[in-house]
Amino acid sequence: MQQRSALTAALLLVAIVGSAPVLVALVASPKDTSNRFPETGAFIGWAGPNSAGVREGLLAICSGALIHERVFLTAGHCVGRGVRGVPTFIQLAVSFDPANAFDRSSWVPVTRLLIHPSLPEACLSAPGCDPTTTGVFPAGDPARTDLGLAILARPVRNIRPAVLARPGALTDARVMSLPMTVVGYGSTEPIPTGSEAPSSLWDGARRFRKSALAKVVNEYWGTWRLPSRVCFGDSGAPTFIDDRREKGAPRRLVAVVSDGGIDCANTDGRVRVDTAAVHDWIARVTREAFENRVGRDR
Repeated sequence: MQQRSALTAALLLVAIVGSAPVLVALVASPKDTSNRFPETGAFIGWAGPNSAGVREGLLAICSGALIHERVFLTAGHCVGRGVRGVPTFIQLAVSFDPANAFDRSSWVPVTRLLIHPSLPEACLSAPGCDPTTTGVFPAGDPARTDLGLAILARPVRNIRPAVLARPGALTDARVMSLPMTVVGYGSTEPIPTGSEAPSSLWDGARRFRKSALAKVVNEYWGTWRLPSRVCFGDSGAPTFIDDRREKGAPRRLVAVVSDGGIDCANTDGRVRVDTAAVHDWIARVTREAFENRVGRDR
């Protein structure tokens, strides 16, 4: 109960005090009106009516990608606080609606959350871990990788899951020069610290923008440079490369956004998913999750 109370307090703090920075997303980016990136979704935390008198509404939003019909990949700091459970009046869901992720008819409920074992204990409690705000770990830390998985209550069969880039793709000079695109949910401009988000910034639309690799930092991290312009709402957003030499699925998911900033001009550290270690972790925990029949958890 104490853990749930802590999570509730943290989520409500996000909703009431610090909601604005969380919802900022790709700056000056076009909407995905033609649904070019259907595998990219929004991870949504929503408060329903409850006896404490908390009003219904959006608590948090991150981005991510479907990598299996029931597995959604995002940033670890987006899902960490929910790993130990959430109160019944809080809904966790994923939407793949390109125009309005807040349309509840598009929501796929989440049954379980998992974070990478390298993340510290602080990621499982309030206020949670975020490499841009709490200092629990910095983006680029060679011992921490900011990855999380949401297991969905039902299969998403009408969307082809993203394919992970092969191990070492970002260290291949040819691949490094290929076009890359970051895709996420949110708005189009930074929000001044301490201000309330105008309603126009809460449209729940998917946006995309070209993104250039700056350098590979270590086995877990790389940095990107402008004009990607990511902010907090893009946490978990996938970065895709389009490699025509790959058979079957030229589009490959190569990194996940972690380090943004409310000014939309931070270092833009992203977690590499083009490593054997990350591939092995995703495969292992996914297999274990379904062996444990997580679909019946909620």
